Amino acid sequence: MKLTELENLERLEHGSLSVGSLSKLKEFSVRGCGKLLCVFASQLLPMLRHLEDLFVESCELLEVMFELEGADSNEPNPTILSPLKLIVLRDLPKLNYISKRDPMGFEYIQTLHIYDCSSLKHVFAPTMAKSIPLLCDLMIWKCEMLSRIVAEENGLGESSVEEVEFPQLKRLELGNLPNLVSFFPNVNTTVAQSGDHYHNLVQPQPLFNEKVAIPSLVYLGLFGLKNVRNMFHPSMAGGLVNLQKLLIKDCSTLETVGMEEEVGGHGRILHKTLFPQLIKLVLARLPKLKWFCHFTHPLELPRLRTMDIMFCPSMDAFSLGHVSAPNLSLPGILWNGDLNNAIQSLPKVTFPRLENLELEGCESLKYVFQPSMAKDLVNLQELIINDCSKMEAVVDREEEIEGGQGRKSADKTLFPRLSKLELCRLQQLKRFCHFKYPLELPLLSQMVIWDCPSMDSFSFGYVRAPNLRLQATSRNGKIWR
Repeated sequence: MKLTELENLERLEHGSLSVGSLSKLKEFSVRGCGKLLCVFASQLLPMLRHLEDLFVESCELLEVMFELEGADSNEPNPTILSPLKLIVLRDLPKLNYISKRDPMGFEYIQTLHIYDCSSLKHVFAPTMAKSIPLLCDLMIWKCEMLSRIVAEENGLGESSVEEVEFPQLKRLELGNLPNLVSFFPNVNTTVAQSGDHYHNLVQPQPLFNEKVAIPSLVYLGLFGLKNVRNMFHPSMAGGLVNLQKLLIKDCSTLETVGMEEEVGGHGRILHKTLFPQLIKLVLARLPKLKWFCHFTHPLELPRLRTMDIMFCPSMDAFSLGHVSAPNLSLPGILWNGDLNNAIQSLPKVTFPRLENLELEGCESLKYVFQPSMAKDLVNLQELIINDCSKMEAVVDREEEIEGGQGRKSADKTLFPRLSKLELCRLQQLKRFCHFKYPLELPLLSQMVIWDCPSMDSFSFGYVRAPNLRLQATSRNGKIWR
């Protein structure tokens, strides 16, 4: 059944419908009904015995989806008698509630998508969240007033529910929610003021605190969250054992993704690998991000293969402790932005399977590698660097040893599998390597150096590249193949 652009429709009347008239309805769609205030009154709910899909869009005055207030007082939680699996809500500027009371019978819902509902303040009450164990796909975008996904019991910072769990939720996407503070508020650290807007008492709580559990989550996308400083409490992050893709973009106040739990003034060490199934990580346009993880203990990302970090100018380090990502390879890492401090911390990070590395627009980057890290990149095949205006060398000078002298020789050939090298528009680049011992690049067969006016030599020492042949020259650069 589809109801489209019925401008004068205010409600579906129970008196005009027989008990069985809606019993076989599987899909219900409402669009452009400008005066509709409620989709389903309580009297209609028992008729919806087979409804599976519900779509509601562009109803300007709609305030509530399920009106349960008029139900029999002997039935405090009226049952929605339908195997409802899919709900899509879009462009409902006055929608305040899915339901003011907690309807039972949502246990079949698998997908809930909400877009552009600017008055919605929360999605679930705690007891309602417990009644949807099959929810596997939750997407919420452009809800300006939304401050939490799961509300407190009574809206005053008090709850009888200690934890909310979505046991089957595999895909979660939250986007353009400028007032979102917490998935489920921790009443010990926040207080509700000014009409459902939260203000911190002690310190900002993470978006996902220790009261939230999503053990089956595979994909998490977080975009345009303007009021979040920390993403994960360590106990919650430790429970994301199935997470494979993590995308975080345009979160202007975010400082760290994973935070270390304070215990007696000292960080608590996590005793298991964090995100053991994580394959893809994207961090983009996060101007205040300092670390991925604020951990001092070692961090292992055993399955990570793709990592993009773009425009994160405040990033000091990926983590405070040693980071191991043994499977990080194609397409490699795209470092893009002001990441000089982060790159300087990379000697603590090992990427033995990295094959491609591309850097572009890193305005404050002076060098890419210290020798101790460069010599570990034994599988690097392509290295492309463009538009890094302050870069002076790709590989920095040797580390100092006792007596103040640099190391006399490398432990092994640098970049033994490097076959392609491009250096373009690097105004301050003086040389590729800033050390004096001989350098061998045995597989290098293609090299482009373009618009690097300050470059006076490739390296201080002798350079051997037996497979490289000069193909072309110009006023701005040279091409070898």
